[in-house]
Formats: sequence, C-alpha cells, structure tokens
Amino acid sequence: MKIFGDFEEYKNKKPLFLTIGFFDGVHLGHQKIIKTLVKKAKSEGYPSAVITFSFHPLKLLSYSHGKLLIMPLEQKLNYFKQLGIDYVFVLDFNKHIVAMQDKEFIENILAKKLRVEKLYIGEDFRFGKSRRGDVGLLKREGRKFGFSVTAVPLMKVGDEIVSSTKIRGLISEGNFKEIEKFLGRKYSLLGKVTEGRGISKDIKFPTANIYFNEILLPPEGIYAGWARIHPVRTHSDVTSENSPNIKSGLTSNGASKSAFFVTTEPKRLIEAHVIGLKKNIYHKEVEIIFFKKLRSRVVFKTRRDAQKQIAEDVERVGEIMKTVIG
Repeated sequence: MKIFGDFEEYKNKKPLFLTIGFFDGVHLGHQKIIKTLVKKAKSEGYPSAVITFSFHPLKLLSYSHGKLLIMPLEQKLNYFKQLGIDYVFVLDFNKHIVAMQDKEFIENILAKKLRVEKLYIGEDFRFGKSRRGDVGLLKREGRKFGFSVTAVPLMKVGDEIVSSTKIRGLISEGNFKEIEKFLGRKYSLLGKVTEGRGISKDIKFPTANIYFNEILLPPEGIYAGWARIHPVRTHSDVTSENSPNIKSGLTSNGASKSAFFVTTEPKRLIEAHVIGLKKNIYHKEVEIIFFKKLRSRVVFKTRRDAQKQIAEDVERVGEIMKTVIG
C-alpha cells in the first residue's frame, strides 16, 4: 500500500476505484464500504484508493473543538492495508479544503486529478463547503464527468446503526464486548513506547508508557488484555508486502499477556506491564488489546502496598488470559 500526502504526489494515470471518509475506528460499516470497493476494483483490474484526513475534519469547526478519536492514524492505515487498499491519500483538512465548493471538488479532484472510474461511499456521505454535497449531487456530476457512484447502505448490528459516535460512547463506558460487535474485532490501540521515570522498575513491574494525544481512552483503571509488540515503522514502511513482525513474550495466539494501567486526564497515558517480557521496548510500536477491567486505579501509601497489589493484578491477569487463550 502506498501513501500520499497530497494529490500532486500521485503520478499513476490509471483510473481509480475510490472511497472517501475519515473512517475513525474502521468499524464494520467502514469495512463494508472498503471491502466492496476492493473486491470490485480487483475484479475489474483497477487500483483501489482511499481519501482520508490526518485529523478529524470536524475539529477545524468551532462546534467540535477537542473531539477525541477512536484510534491513531497509523493504526487506521494498518487496517486499510489489511483490507487490501492500494493507495491512501492522507490530507491535512485545512481552510482551503473547507472552503472548496462541492462541484469544484468533483471536477478538479475526482475527475481531473484522480480520474475516478467508480466511487463508493456511505449513503449518508456529505462533503464540500458547509457539507452541502451529498450522494445525489455526486451521482449527477459523476454522469457528467464519466464516473459511477455507489452508495453503500449503512450497516446495522441488531437494530442499531454502526457508527463511530456509538463506539466512542462504548469506549467511554469501557464496554469492550459491545465495542467488539461494532468493530468486528477486539478493541485495541496502537502507539509507540516512550521513556518514563522508571518508577515502576522500583516495584519490580516495569511498564511501557504509551501516550495517546487526542485519542479517547477507556475509563481510568487496571485492565487485563494482550500486547503485540512491533518493530518501529514509518508511513513509508506500509508499502512493504510483509506484515509487521510480532516479537518476544508471545503466547500461542501471537500476543503477550499484559496488565494495563490507564490514566486518561491529564496525561492521556497508558502504562502497560507485559507479563514475562524482559527486553527493553523503548520506541517500539505496541498494540494493546483490551479484554476486561480488573479494578479502579488507586494511589498507594507505600511502594510495598503497590507492589503487593500489582503482583495480585498480574496473577489475576495471567489466570484470566490463560482461560481466554486455552
């Protein structure tokens, strides 16, 4: 998969099968659109592409200041790759894009620059200045410029529409079973380990510190789950055909057992103790996969108290995850 920071970087003149959206969480509804796009593109011999943004478009608008996201950009790009997308355009949602008229976007970007052959979007898709553009306009203008538009129906789980807003609410509640229903996978976060103050080493349970700026975290507390440790990668590495290597401390399903220490405000930090891991993993990417909340976070009076409680947590995590894996 190749990633472009703007449309000028794209030099391939072959027409594209395209979808557009922020795709926060890459939930089942998003997957439905992307899988349809990829399947049709492959069957007809065209490259598949996604236009997305480096931060949520609504953040630029005053009424949505401070919007927190389901996952970091890098994690979203990983899911695009897994779904088989060929090209991703990651744009900064700037004032120029905000001011762009819907018909201008269709003619200059979709028709002329990208030479779109077929466009796949959700049936509630809106775009352009003041979000005036909709599916009807895209279909009319598509006929004019020679590309077709397929509006993919919204997906439901039971009676509920799958949406990023719904999932954010479930994350705030820490309801991982329900989140999994809407994501189609376990809820997880991917981030890079940074160096901490080494306090956890003093109590013999070192943790990996991972900061998630502008990402919505589950409620503060101690969690059981897994950790997958990946080598350091950049956006350019996503072009590789090889999947990320999963490193040490692995169980039979390719994931390390972990206890997660979560702090939401003001640090936006997850401290993950990976059971049985001896190696230094500073600057490695770690995907932490939440399974169950153990308890609320408390401040201990002494290090001995902290060490005793964490030892109990680690033992409990090991037992819980053993039953899950087994």
